[in-house]
Amino acid sequence: MTLTDITTLGGLAGLIASVALLAWQTRAVAQQTKTSNSIAGASVLETSTSDLREILLLFVAHPGLRAYFYESKRPPRNGRQRVRVVSIAEIIGDCLETGLITNRLIPATESLEDWSNYCCEMLATSQILRELTIQHPQWWPQLARLQQHSSGP
Repeated sequence: MTLTDITTLGGLAGLIASVALLAWQTRAVAQQTKTSNSIAGASVLETSTSDLREILLLFVAHPGLRAYFYESKRPPRNGRQRVRVVSIAEIIGDCLETGLITNRLIPATESLEDWSNYCCEMLATSQILRELTIQHPQWWPQLARLQQHSSGP
């Protein structure tokens, strides 16, 4: 065996070791990415749930308002109660829109369908939320799309 053969075999062994190390690093990065995505998904769910919990606490403090959002009660036409109902509808719209966007951006939540179903239910049982979504589709584009889709052509 010549010095050239030994050098070639040494280079080949080094190349094989480098490819093996690269494969191991690629696998480690893929696993780390999967873990990071899972953590991001859990964080999104926690934030969405926390935001919704804050809204539900408004109904604990003011139980009469819940019917406007979950029981298809017609909203007041004017007065302080209308202002309250519209304001809560805007808060709910923001919460639902954020949930739709973040669940769509981070598929690891595995909750987009559940969140979309909840949004559709809210639109079905809250006349004021439907009205605001129709009047201001630019405020909540994802929610407006759901509204249009669930209403049919």
